[in-house]
Amino acid sequence: MVRRAHRCRRNHRHGLPGLAGLSIVGIPWKGTAMVSLKDSLDALRRAAEGDGTKPGRIPPNALTIMHRVTAEQRASGYQANMPKPGQSGPAFTLANQDSMDVSSAALVARGLLVVSFFRGRW
Repeated sequence: MVRRAHRCRRNHRHGLPGLAGLSIVGIPWKGTAMVSLKDSLDALRRAAEGDGTKPGRIPPNALTIMHRVTAEQRASGYQANMPKPGQSGPAFTLANQDSMDVSSAALVARGLLVVSFFRGRW
């Protein structure tokens, strides 16, 4: 579902920069043209890296490091060991926000499980 970007308490915007605040899910919002995931990701990349006519948000030295590390990771072959779409991932147990252990097996027994990873800082 497409959502408009909003401001949260930290005063930063959630949504896609440069795309009128639309999220990457490609369902039109009140007559707005549908944006494909590829187009949305390309716009994010241009905003972060620059488009050749103006610089992006990531400093050039940091961008060089990011591209080098990405190339090293791909060359390591880690992708061959990743679960494929639809394939089950490994079972795990982690503490929740109340410091209580929660197992993925127990959650899967109740229905579908979505695992989301968050960045360490905003």
